[in-house]
Amino acid sequence: MATTLLWVAIASLVGGVGHVILAKGMKVVGAAAVGSPLGRTLSNPWVLLGVALLAQLMLAEAVTPLRWTGIGFIVLGVFLVSRT
Repeated sequence: MATTLLWVAIASLVGGVGHVILAKGMKVVGAAAVGSPLGRTLSNPWVLLGVALLAQLMLAEAVTPLRWTGIGFIVLGVFLVSRT
């Protein structure tokens, strides 16, 4: 039981840190402007740190090109929703 609670606490902490890092990265990207917001988002070091590095280091997940494509679609969807 104690081991389970420890893993829940670790997962909550790591998840919270990931959300904070991604929020910081998305605030740097800012509002839609002339140029490619998708390109600015995907090249933002805070976003990359939150998505790729932490996923690989903390969760031992492989961030494959297919996942990057999925992330791109999510970012594009958020962009489209924010414009309506």
